[in-house]
Amino acid sequence: MFSRESPVEALLAELKQLHSKLLASMDALDRLGRGPPPSEEELVNARLAVSRPSLARRLLWGRILAVLAPGVRGREESDLRLIQEADIRLMKASVNHVALWKPADAIANWGPYAAAESDLLEKMADVIALEKGLLYPLLEQLEREVA
Repeated sequence: MFSRESPVEALLAELKQLHSKLLASMDALDRLGRGPPPSEEELVNARLAVSRPSLARRLLWGRILAVLAPGVRGREESDLRLIQEADIRLMKASVNHVALWKPADAIANWGPYAAAESDLLEKMADVIALEKGLLYPLLEQLEREVA
C-alpha cells in the first residue's frame, strides 16, 4: 500500500529522524572526546557523522519555516524567530569551532579541543531540545488543522 502521509506529517517524521540520528552521532563524538586522542581519521569521521545530519536538519528547518511562517502569528511567530536565532548562533559557533580546530591541531591539543567540542555539542543539544519543544507542537497542530 502507498503511504497517505501528509506533507506536514512527513516533515515532522523527517525532523524526528534527523534529531535521532544527530543525537546518536553527537553522543559518539562526545564519547570519543572523553577518551585518549584518536587518530586523525577517526576524528574526521566522527565529526562528519555529526556534520551530515546537522546540515540536513538545517536544510529541513528552512523547508519547515517556509511551510509554517505564512500562517503563524503572535507567540508562534516569536517561537519560530527564537528557533531561527538559536540556529544562526549555533551555525556561527560551529563554523568558528571547525575553523579553529583543524584535525591535526585538535589531536595535538586534545584536552582543550575536547572541552571545546563538548561545549559545542551542548549548544547543539540545546537547539534540538528547543526544536522538539516548539516545532513538534507547531507541526502537530498544523497537521490537525489540515487533516
